[in-house]
Amino acid sequence: MKWLTTALLVLLSFGVSTAYDTDANPDAIVQKFLDRMVRSIESKDVAVISGLFEPDFVLKGCKGVYDKKKIIALLEKLPTGTKFSFTLKSSQDTGSSIKYTVSITGFDKNEVIAEFILNKKDQQLESGSVPVCVSVRNPRQLPFPLPPFRLIYFILSEMFGVPPEFPRDFIMRRVAMAVNTNNRTIMELLFDDYFKFDGCYLATAGRFDIINQFMNKKSDFTYEFPSPPRWTNEGPLEFTVKTHGLVEDISALFWYDYDKKKIVSGHSTPC
Repeated sequence: MKWLTTALLVLLSFGVSTAYDTDANPDAIVQKFLDRMVRSIESKDVAVISGLFEPDFVLKGCKGVYDKKKIIALLEKLPTGTKFSFTLKSSQDTGSSIKYTVSITGFDKNEVIAEFILNKKDQQLESGSVPVCVSVRNPRQLPFPLPPFRLIYFILSEMFGVPPEFPRDFIMRRVAMAVNTNNRTIMELLFDDYFKFDGCYLATAGRFDIINQFMNKKSDFTYEFPSPPRWTNEGPLEFTVKTHGLVEDISALFWYDYDKKKIVSGHSTPC
């Protein structure tokens, strides 16, 4: 009996149910599985994640079919600390399996609706599909390179048919709103509390030094983005702004933290 006890502990440690009440409420069965799925993905253990899917599992996504191997490769590479959740929308007992619809959040800023079939006995997913797809651009057509962790997010977004937010347009809209409205509150929200700018006119300027310059800009003030923002290896987005009508005309390089939604630093180029 000792070997049986050991085997049961090993199986339980991998999140696999050896005995399951197949006559239980389908919602309860699926919810227990979804809780296990969150724990398994967070573990980043390939063996544990693999236990969620049957060997011939396939997900019919918006840009093709993804087998078990491809799904596991993507899930194990999700950045540590990624916050995501699965919310059960509906379930239907079909006998040996349960077909359910789930809302997924956390892989992108949008909600994803997907359908899966869960084998009640094996407690593994047989298949999945995305019922509604929207147009998503191919990563190779992006106007800027993506660092590895953002590329993974993009691929997951493409799989589930959710368009990622394109930072170039987002940054331009935020800067335009702050500058054109001449609103100090909006301007303050654009810059990080610890923002520092290394310049020529001001050797080192803080957040409020830069804001005051913009608030006191000349009537003929203009600005432009000479090139599109690009991702840096460290994570923040890098973009250049040329201005006319501040204390002096400048060309400056800024770094924008996409997670904070704040400009974190900048410097003149050149003095």
